[in-house]
Amino acid sequence: MNGVTGGIIGQVVGRTDIYNCLSKGKINGETVGGIIGMNVSSDRMLEKQIHIEQCQNESELNGNCVGGIAGDIYNTNIAILNSNNKGKIIGNQLGGIVASMGLSSRKNYNCSIMECYNIGIIEGKNESCGGIVGYAHTWGINTIEVSNCYNKGNIINSNGTLGGISGTNDIQNGQIILKNSYNIGKIMGNENCGGVAGENICTDAGTIKIENSYNAGEISGNNNIGGISGSIDIGAQYYVSESGIISITNCYNLGKLNSMSKNVPAIIGGICGNVTNDRGSIRIQNCNNSGKIKFNNANIGGILGNLYEEDATYTIITSCYHNDRNIGGINGQDIIGSAEYSGDLPHILEVIGDMFIEDYENINNGYPILAGI
Repeated sequence: MNGVTGGIIGQVVGRTDIYNCLSKGKINGETVGGIIGMNVSSDRMLEKQIHIEQCQNESELNGNCVGGIAGDIYNTNIAILNSNNKGKIIGNQLGGIVASMGLSSRKNYNCSIMECYNIGIIEGKNESCGGIVGYAHTWGINTIEVSNCYNKGNIINSNGTLGGISGTNDIQNGQIILKNSYNIGKIMGNENCGGVAGENICTDAGTIKIENSYNAGEISGNNNIGGISGSIDIGAQYYVSESGIISITNCYNLGKLNSMSKNVPAIIGGICGNVTNDRGSIRIQNCNNSGKIKFNNANIGGILGNLYEEDATYTIITSCYHNDRNIGGINGQDIIGSAEYSGDLPHILEVIGDMFIEDYENINNGYPILAGI
């Protein structure tokens, strides 16, 4: 099993427009995409763009870096619109739409995934797995945005990071934005398991934003489990300036959170599991958790599972609530902010915004749906 394989195109070079394509069958390779395997990039192609719209994958995909629509996207402008994956995805670094999206050049690239969804099973062995994007990384003045997307497929990874929308967001400059999206698929893994993002890492100036999104899928893991984000880590690997920002705003968790750890205490939070903050800024605002937390041996919080007191200086939590009177907001204690118990949480639509509407026809198990999709 080797090489680059795509259900429609293996390698894309330069300006490419792909519309109304369907892939069916079984595809194996090293880097695999249901529509395209990967792109070939160079600085001379800065103004070129890949545009994929109204495409669907139903093929079973098996490889190392595997995405339902695209395998590996690197240093290019790309827009993926109104596309979906229904096929099973098996491998290491996996995404329901894109497996890996990396922007490592200071060229102001823009990558967007809009109005896409995954309902296929994602079965990983290592690395990062996400319902929409497996691994998102930017270094430089670049932007990666995922908006108006959802995942209904179960995500399983025995030894990697899992997120209902994005597995790993890793930023060294620029910005990564996840907004107006939701997950209702089950997530089962080892550590860094989150309903929207598995882990958020900032090792330099830059911004990660998670906005107006929710999770209703059950999440099970051994450590760093969060209803929205499994973990947040600013400045743990390299020096980071104070301009690094990670924010979670207007988000809601309804999904059950389960610790499978028996010997080592797990870290579980209704919104985020573990938080490490060295010199950056973390902002969690207007977020609610109504999901039940089941644990054998764990550090738990209704909003955050763990925040060391020395990391609290640059961490702001406002207007965040949970409805389990047996646990505190953070670490079983309310260290900072308004992370506290409330027996009467606001309705989810009051929190996540007007891009969502009621599921009157029960097409989403009663959970809010995106308007117009």
